[in-house]
Amino acid sequence: LAELRDEGQRDAARELRLTLLPFAGIAMLVGIFVISNTFRLLVTQRTRHFALLRAVGARRAQVRATVVVEALVLGAVGAVLGSALGTVLGPAVLTALRPGEELVFAVSPVALFVGGLAAIVTTVAAAYGAARRAGSVAPMAALREGTGDPGEVRRGRHLLGAVLLLAGVAAVLATSSPSEAAVSRIIGLAGAAVSAVGVL
Repeated sequence: LAELRDEGQRDAARELRLTLLPFAGIAMLVGIFVISNTFRLLVTQRTRHFALLRAVGARRAQVRATVVVEALVLGAVGAVLGSALGTVLGPAVLTALRPGEELVFAVSPVALFVGGLAAIVTTVAAAYGAARRAGSVAPMAALREGTGDPGEVRRGRHLLGAVLLLAGVAAVLATSSPSEAAVSRIIGLAGAAVSAVGVL
C-alpha cells in the first residue's frame, strides 16, 4: 500500500508539472514582450547619450555591450528574486491547486539553476534587439534635437513578427488543457518559443 501511495504521489506531481508547463511558457512570453519594449523605450530615451559615446570613440560593439550587460545584471537579479519568491509561495500554490492531497514541495538545486539560467537568457535575448539599435546610433545624433528611435524595423519584419506571435499564442492556448498529452504540451512550449521570436 505504501508503494502504491508513493507511486500515486509521483504521478500526481508529474501531472501537476505537465499542467503548469504551458502557463510557464505564457509567463515567459509575456516577460519577453515586457522586457523587449522596456529596453526599446530606454534606448530611445538615451539616444543622445549613446551618440555622445560614439562621438568620443566608442565602437558599435561597445555601445551594444553596455545594454547587454544591463540586461544580464537585470536578469540575474530577477532570477534570484524570482527563485526566492517561488520557493516561499510554492507550498501555498500547491495547496490551492491540489486541496486535500498530500504533496511534498521540494526544490532541487538543478531546478534553481535551470530556472535562473532561463531567466538570464530570456532577459538578454529580449533586450538584444534594443542593444543593436543602441549600437546603430550615429555620432551626429548627439547634435540633433529629436531623439527618435534609430534603425526603424522594416514593415515586412513587423508583419512576420505579428504572424509568429499570433501562431505561437494560438499553439499555447490550444494545448493548455490539463487533459492534453505530453506531445501536445511540448507543442505548446514550442509555440511559446515561436511567439518569443515574433516579439523579437
